[in-house]
Amino acid sequence: MSWFVGGFHDTAESYEVVGGDGTVHEVSRDDGTDLFEAMHGSYGTLGVLTRIAFRLVPAGRYVEMAYRHFTDVDEFEAALVAACEVGADGAPIGAHPLVDGIVHAPNRLTLCLGRFVEHSDVAPSDYTREHIYYRSTARLDADVMTAEQYFFRYDTECHWLTATVPPLEWRWVRRLVGPKVLGSTNLISLSNRLAPLIGRAKRRPDVVCDVFIPHRRFSEFWRWYCADFDFWPLWVIPYRMPTVYPWLGPHVAPGIAAGDLLIDFAVYGAPNRSRARDLSCELEDEVFRLGGIKTLIGRNHYDRERFWQVYNRPTYDAAKAVLDPNGRFPDLYDKLGRVD
Repeated sequence: MSWFVGGFHDTAESYEVVGGDGTVHEVSRDDGTDLFEAMHGSYGTLGVLTRIAFRLVPAGRYVEMAYRHFTDVDEFEAALVAACEVGADGAPIGAHPLVDGIVHAPNRLTLCLGRFVEHSDVAPSDYTREHIYYRSTARLDADVMTAEQYFFRYDTECHWLTATVPPLEWRWVRRLVGPKVLGSTNLISLSNRLAPLIGRAKRRPDVVCDVFIPHRRFSEFWRWYCADFDFWPLWVIPYRMPTVYPWLGPHVAPGIAAGDLLIDFAVYGAPNRSRARDLSCELEDEVFRLGGIKTLIGRNHYDRERFWQVYNRPTYDAAKAVLDPNGRFPDLYDKLGRVD
């Protein structure tokens, strides 16, 4: 629903923040607005959130899904944008408030359209054990899930992390050990346990990152991605900023207007093992070239100068001076700007 409600921060109304000196700050959209906005994307470097008030939206007991399949990316893009049309009040025009896409291959693209309903004559699907959600979107035209199942539809595989260990996608294996190994909590725990072995092998971690590209640059990113990455599935999520976030820096903010549609390309698990090139660096460079935003959840390679072109240093420093005057928490760049 991020294409018309924005991200989690955009649904928040107020935060209680404990600053670095122990002071408790109450900040909201109406009071302490600058500090409220600065908390977004600060990754724990300004203070600790101890209470959040946020808006809810209506839901239903079930979600009815319609899957539209495409072999041409231009047709897929046009359908995605059409599904994200809003009226003058910012509310959805179409019948499906839940919109995302899964690209299984450059010529196998699925637009996933969902809507809440209170009743269903069809037994809901279950993707918590034997069945694999992301694969279902390539072969089904319609589906029904409980609302809870829909919210956690990617969790069993941690999107498609199980594909890196093929036996985890075998039905009999899932029946036997599913509760112990499936699901993001189990899979990430196993991954963390294996991390020392991977480190000793001096192997780079796979690329796991969300990148937000202005919609007008969709085709440019797509051509580059197909040529340079060619990793599938690729998750595609439309996202609209209700306002331009104040923390966006001088390289990004001028190219985005309030209400513009951005496309979140979620690259989860792309192998990065070549000695000659680092795909994580290449992704970061391409997103910067296109005036997009690369989330800081994965490996980051920015030098300090480029980092503060993407992020707004004066805005961050002003909030830091109020919320963490003694520097109890690390600087945003020092914590996340360069980890390799």
